[in-house]
Amino acid sequence: MLLWPNESCVRDECMYVFTAERMLNGEGITATNGWLWAPGYITVLAAHLGVSEWITGVEDGISGSIWGLQMLCALGAVWLLLDLGRRTFDERTGRIAAALYALSPTFIFFTKQLWSEAIYGPMILLLVWALVRLREKGHLWAGCSGALAGVCVLFKGVAVYMTPLLLGVILWKRTRQRTAWLHAALLLAVAAAVVTPYSLYASNKFGTSIISDRSLGQMMWLGNNAFAPVTFDWGNGQIPAKKLGRHTKNGRKRCAPKTKPMKRDACETAAGVEWIKANPAEFFGRIPIRVAQTMNPHSFLTRHLRWKRWKGLPYWLDETLIVIVVLFSMLASWGAAIGAWSRGGGATLIGATVMTVYHLAACAALAGLTRYRVPIEPLWFLFAAAALSQPRACWETLRASRARAIGCLFTLGLVAWTTLWFLPVGFKWWGQW
Repeated sequence: MLLWPNESCVRDECMYVFTAERMLNGEGITATNGWLWAPGYITVLAAHLGVSEWITGVEDGISGSIWGLQMLCALGAVWLLLDLGRRTFDERTGRIAAALYALSPTFIFFTKQLWSEAIYGPMILLLVWALVRLREKGHLWAGCSGALAGVCVLFKGVAVYMTPLLLGVILWKRTRQRTAWLHAALLLAVAAAVVTPYSLYASNKFGTSIISDRSLGQMMWLGNNAFAPVTFDWGNGQIPAKKLGRHTKNGRKRCAPKTKPMKRDACETAAGVEWIKANPAEFFGRIPIRVAQTMNPHSFLTRHLRWKRWKGLPYWLDETLIVIVVLFSMLASWGAAIGAWSRGGGATLIGATVMTVYHLAACAALAGLTRYRVPIEPLWFLFAAAALSQPRACWETLRASRARAIGCLFTLGLVAWTTLWFLPVGFKWWGQW
């Protein structure tokens, strides 16, 4: 990343920068290209752009100094995996999980890019860690967990409906304990307190009810339309504008211009719901492909390498990195399936399961993209590390428990099916099964 710096933005990155620049100019949060994103990453980016311009006197417009913060977040994630591994399993598991994250090309890549997942991912990990501590310690950690849940909502709108599901982690095997219900109520109250000020501001500014973002309608148009679901990974999406236009021309037309983002979001959401009601078989039939698009073992790093975003990068290094990306992704998902069933248990497993199922369900209903997998993959490293650290113990556990063995085989089968679906697309000499 140091030898071949990549200084230009791509798609959503550019829109994040434009929105952050408008915020820096005093316009507050604004919609860009018809999208109203959650304010967290935009605000942090605007602050770093401002600090960078103040220090250097140069209007950078791209990087600011946010990469330093993202590197600190990544280092924090390494430590969190180390500590979660120690608490949930043992020292060896923690070290392997931390190493897997630290050496993953995908996470190194995202640390240097301008996508919210670079901060949202470590925040998800920190939230699970806080929930584990909550079950150990009590009130203070309930408040911390609520604050973190609120911050997650401000970084990604998808986290809004995740927050109530976190109560399952708190109440697991403690539904008869009054303290557990108190902690659950405290988490929700603090999360609401964190989100409400922005929600009131945005609702007043745009004249409609807003919790964090307004992007559901856009996602409905992309994923629940007459044309096949659109994604933007290499070899697995309609990326050029002309090709995208040809792909979408037979679908329903936009119901409002992008200059009216609130109207567009509302009418596109309603149109998407109507399409689902009119085409239930098609909707449910698309769920596997959306999940497969999300579980595609390649990543945006593959896309950047194939786009030749790093001039002068040797061909052999291109191909080697793409293979390593695939190996790390498959190790995370396949290894997690084995580790979770053979050694998993307690609040960490419940938290990781809630996060995984929820985020994949959101993709299954709307649109699949490897970028959406990035925030939850570190949790998979934890359970993959559990399998790698004690393979004999995993084998003995699965042999001794038919239920665990069946569950492991079923989960592993689903994971293998979805990860292998789009495996060929990252290789020019392969391309398809």
